[in-house]
Amino acid sequence: MKRSVLILPATGPGDVEFNSGCLPEVIAARPALDIEMYAPGRLVWYTPEIRRDVLAAARFPRCDAVIGFSKSGLGAVNLALEHPGRFGEVFIFDSPVTETDRARYGAERFYATDKDWLADLPAERAGLIASSGLGGRLHLLAGPVFGGQMRDLAGMIPGCRLHDFTGVGHRWDPEWLGFCLDAISR
Repeated sequence: MKRSVLILPATGPGDVEFNSGCLPEVIAARPALDIEMYAPGRLVWYTPEIRRDVLAAARFPRCDAVIGFSKSGLGAVNLALEHPGRFGEVFIFDSPVTETDRARYGAERFYATDKDWLADLPAERAGLIASSGLGGRLHLLAGPVFGGQMRDLAGMIPGCRLHDFTGVGHRWDPEWLGFCLDAISR
């Protein structure tokens, strides 16, 4: 039986800056996986409203893994934390997991208040992540922009796995995405 994977882009299809165009090629190379990609059609942060949209649109009642990058990495962690029976392993690449300034990366357009932002921030939820058992299923892939934050979060959550991908760009990249998909295939 194929393992199911949900991939969460944070931008519309064909985004050049973050290279979402590589996704079909990387996915096609792994026919043993049943991969679904949420398509927001626009730039999004995975707020509670967007996470509800993801759940409503998802064709899988349960996913063996969820993958997010940068903004969507926060969404992947929060979806798995809020719906523990629905998501297995969680892979997030180069995400702002400890950044308390929501304006720094444009999140203020999506989160009305600092309180809303902090409520979604994995570092603020580290104790809950650890006590929920999610830590043992969480893979943090440290990239070139938020690698330090990813390492800091790894120190807060026992059992999570930290992988170093600081040599690739802050974008969807066949190297780190292939690593995730190959790990899920095992």
